[in-house]
Amino acid sequence: MKHGRPRGPHRIKIEGRLEAYAADPARGVLWSIHEDGRPGQEGVHPLLNGNFLTVYGEEGTILWSGIVDLDFELLQVPDFQDPTKMKQQVLGRWVHGTQKYEDPEVWAQMFFGRRRALMKRFRIPATKGVRW
Repeated sequence: MKHGRPRGPHRIKIEGRLEAYAADPARGVLWSIHEDGRPGQEGVHPLLNGNFLTVYGEEGTILWSGIVDLDFELLQVPDFQDPTKMKQQVLGRWVHGTQKYEDPEVWAQMFFGRRRALMKRFRIPATKGVRW
């Protein structure tokens, strides 16, 4: 039996622009990629830990490339509506996760600036009897 990353139909490749997606701004931003050619929410793909992401600058230079590994504890502050709840805040916006070992403001600016990007996600086929 071979191990490693799945090939073929189990790999999803999405090209588009980074987006600080917030269906409801009071609930915070989801770091996402908006797929080229797919309008509205249909084109929004939230980043998940384990996704491989490449972010491009002007003229196709690579600004950042690596595996998404979000930290959900860093930069927590009390929610202004309910001080018993903690939320993450970057650049004055509620967010869901910050990339580990990266400057949270630099990370956020790539999404607020809608940089071109490529995301690869690997789907693991479900085993018979396993439910998610």
